[in-house]
Amino acid sequence: MDREKHLRKIARTLATLLGRQPQELGLVPDAEGFVPQRDLFRALAEDSELRRIRPSNLPEIAALPGEPLVETRGDLIRAAQRGEIAPRPLDPEKGPKLLYTCVRRRAHAAVLEKGIHPGRHPRVILCAGEEMALRLGRRFDPQPVLLTVQVRRAASRGVRFEHLGESLYLSDPIPSDCFSAPPLPKAKDREENAPAPPRPSSRDSAGSFTIPWPPSPAGPAASRPRGKKPKRERKPPPWRS
Repeated sequence: MDREKHLRKIARTLATLLGRQPQELGLVPDAEGFVPQRDLFRALAEDSELRRIRPSNLPEIAALPGEPLVETRGDLIRAAQRGEIAPRPLDPEKGPKLLYTCVRRRAHAAVLEKGIHPGRHPRVILCAGEEMALRLGRRFDPQPVLLTVQVRRAASRGVRFEHLGESLYLSDPIPSDCFSAPPLPKAKDREENAPAPPRPSSRDSAGSFTIPWPPSPAGPAASRPRGKKPKRERKPPPWRS
């Protein structure tokens, strides 16, 4: 397969995913059909067949002759031809009773207190299944915190829901009493799971030295090399006195 055929195949794949099935990758296009390129390639990297598509392919695809299959704007990308992918209102009485989403571990405590709020997307992104929610959560935290949303309870509090296909849902902010979450880890667990402090670089430590602390209780004697005893002052023999 020559290079142009290979690039056209990649362009057709991207056009299909972005124009017809973005929800299958956990992607939520904006009103114009664009998604961040960073989000797209994070999603592609999860699939052994799709991870061969690289950001470096985009300029080559744009240079192909003929009508473009995908379009870019800054760090955004969309399919040139798109189907009906806009979110639609969800009737809470007919939709799923439970939906799932994930948050970063460092946001765990704040979410329990203040509820679930949108991140980079204007609305909260929810999933029909736990597996999909964890898949999306691992894109920004290797061990995300899984939250379970009670849809009807949240709707009774005025939260509006929409669905994007059968796997992704969008909502307003969700009050803290409308979802369940794991308990906060104990302080000891938080310390054990906390990232190790960065080690000083050689540039930071150049020309410096370390003073041991606390000082050895043995005092100055502790600094003597082992195996050597201090010399004693010898008294002169009696016949010299």
